Amino acid sequence: MPLIGLQDPTHKERASDAPGRYPRWFDVDEVLRQAESANPKWSPWPYELIASTVANHQERGSRLSVTTICGGCMRGTLIERKCDYIGSLDQNYASLRGSMIHKTLEQGQRANSIAEWRFYTTVNGQEISGSPDLITFDTIWDYKTTENPPAYDYMYNSHKLQLNFNRFCFNNATKWEDPDGVFDRSDIPLDPFQTRINHLAIVYLGPKGPKVIETTKSITVNTGSTTRRVRVPEVWTDQEVMNELQPRMEAWELAWNSFPTWPTGLENYPGWEGPPEFRCSGAPVCNLPNCVAKRYPDGLVWPSK
Repeated sequence: MPLIGLQDPTHKERASDAPGRYPRWFDVDEVLRQAESANPKWSPWPYELIASTVANHQERGSRLSVTTICGGCMRGTLIERKCDYIGSLDQNYASLRGSMIHKTLEQGQRANSIAEWRFYTTVNGQEISGSPDLITFDTIWDYKTTENPPAYDYMYNSHKLQLNFNRFCFNNATKWEDPDGVFDRSDIPLDPFQTRINHLAIVYLGPKGPKVIETTKSITVNTGSTTRRVRVPEVWTDQEVMNELQPRMEAWELAWNSFPTWPTGLENYPGWEGPPEFRCSGAPVCNLPNCVAKRYPDGLVWPSK
């Protein structure tokens, strides 16, 4: 299990933090044991939040998903799968918060829709899966919890990729599983092979309210004597998806099979730009604050507790 422990979440440990000092850490069971009988001033993380965060953490192994190759730090994602490392509860808070909101929304889904199912397909012998948050009769929706929704009606590029890749996995599924992990249920509310997806949308759940942004493209419309540009819904064809998806899948397979040796040419693939090494590329290639690649190879685990 690559996640071998958690940094000490106590207020005392936070007060002891200093530049160049590694924080104390404990294995997961020990952190939970301490939290179970701790008083309210022990940590900003009570037992229930810690237990929920641990339960929400998934060891995905070699499984390739749409989320894996859309955004984030590819180096860090691979390192988390391949190496033992010490995690931080603070760094998992956004993921926990998003999961709580997703579970609430799943309970309110409309009739004859699909929420949180996973769809698997194969590209050139390599399996990939996508799990759209919600599929209705002609739309795929994803919910994103964020402090800063896009200022204009254009979603982040990684989210556009995710929507289109999820659509591809749904319509080309070789198998599927429901939220309980049951595979190939015959009573699936929508037939993946007959459902035509005409809209792809992100619901950004910001601090002041939701904001819906649909993937669109600009086209020229002839209105008789004049022409004008208008925006219309955009859903990529399977070939357009393959043009973006296939190189990302190839890169992941290259990196997975070669790690810790950097495979020749990996830096030329999308998502792997920067120096030819698995350590963090740094700005301006990457500006993520807490990526585990920033700690590779020496700071993934430290000896003292």
